Amino acid sequence: MNAFLIAALLALTCFAGAAVLASDDSEAVSIGLNGDADWVQTGKTIEFEVDASGYASSDNVAFTAAVYDSSGRLMSGAVATSEHSVSSDYPRTLTVTAPKTAGDYRLVVTFTQEDDSGAKTEIGQRALPFKAVDPVELSVKLSNTQDADRTMVVYFVINGVRADDSRQEITVPANGSKTVTYDYLVRDLQQETTFYLEAESDSLGGDVQGLGPEHSHTFYVNDNDYTLYEALAVIVLIIVAILAIYVYRKPVKNYGKPKSRR
Repeated sequence: MNAFLIAALLALTCFAGAAVLASDDSEAVSIGLNGDADWVQTGKTIEFEVDASGYASSDNVAFTAAVYDSSGRLMSGAVATSEHSVSSDYPRTLTVTAPKTAGDYRLVVTFTQEDDSGAKTEIGQRALPFKAVDPVELSVKLSNTQDADRTMVVYFVINGVRADDSRQEITVPANGSKTVTYDYLVRDLQQETTFYLEAESDSLGGDVQGLGPEHSHTFYVNDNDYTLYEALAVIVLIIVAILAIYVYRKPVKNYGKPKSRR
């Protein structure tokens, strides 16, 4: 009976200890890294939020940030790798400059805490992937057949959706033309994309040709790949042509007449 009571007390003690540990885990400090934009144009900036809720500057907590490519190589200059102390204002914004080469990248933030002796211990690490892509230049040529300049505000409409950041105020000269361009960041991999240029109705100063969905244009995401193949094909054709000319113009050696039969 005494043995049973001792076992029960031990079990109760273990249960209480487990409950305390569970309570401690539920109140653990949150260390996070957040970012809504997982696509960014090459060479442009992207913002991430660094969250270390529960820590303050008095806790001697700091973090370092770095960007790596898909092979694990450090991209110097993409983000300051110097140490940043944690502030009581959470989350903190971390600005990253995307590399100039398109590809898959990873932002890694490492959190450390310094004790009274000055020794630093890593207390957590978070990583977020993002993709740097080259933009596709869209262009639309507008024509003005009137005798006066036409000034208007225009937008690119891509796959039926207006690109608000494509807003431009342009002037199409009298009896002339104007080419409007926009660097479009391709966020999906669909093969066919349509676009056209539209103008705000209250800013359109006259009849300008080339506006509206009836003047839609189409491009393919993989056009650049086809361009590469076409360039390689042209190079091969040029090499073949040079070889053909060389063989054709090469003099034929005279080895003499064959010996007469006896």
